[in-house]
Amino acid sequence: MPIFTDIFGNKTEKRAADRLFQASVAQARQVWFYEQAHVPDTTAGRFDMITLHLFLVLDRLKQAQSGDLERLVAERFIDELDVTFREMGTGDMGVGPKVRKLAQQFYNRLSRYAAANAAGGAAMTAELHDTLFDAAQDRRSDAERLAIYLDGARTHLSTLADNMIVGGDISFPSPE
Repeated sequence: MPIFTDIFGNKTEKRAADRLFQASVAQARQVWFYEQAHVPDTTAGRFDMITLHLFLVLDRLKQAQSGDLERLVAERFIDELDVTFREMGTGDMGVGPKVRKLAQQFYNRLSRYAAANAAGGAAMTAELHDTLFDAAQDRRSDAERLAIYLDGARTHLSTLADNMIVGGDISFPSPE
C-alpha cells in the first residue's frame, strides 16, 4: 500500500463512512422516535438514537466484512462530537474530556446492544428501556415498539447487498 494511503487513508472509504454516518443521523432524527416512541427529545435522547442507528450500521458492516469501514464510521461520529462541542463554545481544554466521556458511553452502549441482540427475546427491549428512558417511568411499551423497529431495520439492512453497504449506500425502513 502506498505511504500516502497509509497516512491519509482511503478517500473512498472515508466518503462511504461519511454517507453511512449521515444516513444514520438522518434516520435518528425521524420525528416518530420522539413523538410516537417517546424517546426524550433532548441532546442525550438524540445521542442515544444516533448510537442505536450506528449500532445497526456497524453490525451490518461487520457482517459484510468491511475492513476499516467500521472504525471509520465510529471515528466519524467521534469527530462530529468534537465539532459539536466546539460549536457550542466549549473551550479547547474542555473538549477532549467531554468527547472522551461520550466516546466511552458510545462504545459501552454498542457493547450492551450487541449483548442484548445476541441474547434475543426481551433482552433488547429491557436494554432499550434502561438506556433510553428515565428509570422512574414505565416506558416498556415504547421500548417494545423500538425493539420491533430494530428487528425490522436489521432485517431490512440484511437485504442490502454487501457492496452497497460498503460503498456507503444504505437505507432504513420507515419507523412507522
